Amino acid sequence: MKKFALLLAACMIFMCCAASCGVQNISVPEYTPGVCTENEYSSDWLGIKFVPSEDMYLSTAAEIEELLGDGEGTTVYEMLATDVKTNDSVIVMVETVEDGLTVSDYVDALKMQMSSSEGITAQFGKVEPVRIAGQKFTRIGYTIVYGGYGIDQTMYFLKRGDRMVSICVTANDRSVEDAIMSCFKAK
Repeated sequence: MKKFALLLAACMIFMCCAASCGVQNISVPEYTPGVCTENEYSSDWLGIKFVPSEDMYLSTAAEIEELLGDGEGTTVYEMLATDVKTNDSVIVMVETVEDGLTVSDYVDALKMQMSSSEGITAQFGKVEPVRIAGQKFTRIGYTIVYGGYGIDQTMYFLKRGDRMVSICVTANDRSVEDAIMSCFKAK
């Protein structure tokens, strides 16, 4: 079930990317990928870090590539952390997007892609602004059902230059999601 949940989360993220792929343009600040060690994920470019709880495991770059692939060229999977007891997880990815694409456009593309995917039913919550480590993100929660399995996920989006930052949390309830998100701190 753990691998199924991670693969389903990866599929949803990939569909989101596929719905909004674009061409790279030059923008400031210049993107530099975050760094993941066994103890924390840190991004100077975003000005955030993620220090997992003691029950969470931070995947290595090789493990992320094995589970999620290499990101299809315009997407970089920067972090994957999984709770070893509950299998709840969080993924951080950064995607190069078209000039002028807004977070609202990106969320609309996500909804459209999920709603039109064969065999998947998606029920979306409201879109709302939230703060993560001092940064203003846009949050949308949803439930997806595929093959008789239901999974609750929440996506957090931030547009920075020509990049869209996406944080995807797969968790069974809001208190678990909140606990995972509290691991993000300002750098």
